[in-house]
Amino acid sequence: MDPKCIITRDSEIATLDLATVSPNELTEHGVKGSFALESMGTADLRGFVIWFTVEFPDGDILSTSPYKKPTHWQQSLLYLSETLSLVQDDVLSGEIHFTHPTEAPRDLAINIDFVMNNSEETRVKRTYRLSS
Repeated sequence: MDPKCIITRDSEIATLDLATVSPNELTEHGVKGSFALESMGTADLRGFVIWFTVEFPDGDILSTSPYKKPTHWQQSLLYLSETLSLVQDDVLSGEIHFTHPTEAPRDLAINIDFVMNNSEETRVKRTYRLSS
């Protein structure tokens, strides 16, 4: 993803301690987090970009951020079914939930539920499926 295409400030969804979280915990509950994305100008929003960063005990960092040097890992892009027109300082806020479908544990189901500027009339709920 070209960083110039990103039109909101980023928002951390979750922090996991991979040394203590159990695989069962992730399988049973998934990963859930809230977000608030503030528009950095007037533009059309067509989707969400998701990435992760891992900090290793020795200080090494692996990031798939579009703002960092590319790796063989990449970002995921979740397209919206309809384009949203944003103006400066509009805020998209909501929740996102990552789970592994029982029938395909290597896949990822992503449920996103958000509103623009706290208006229920703008609520969008989508489910995405990323296959390995």
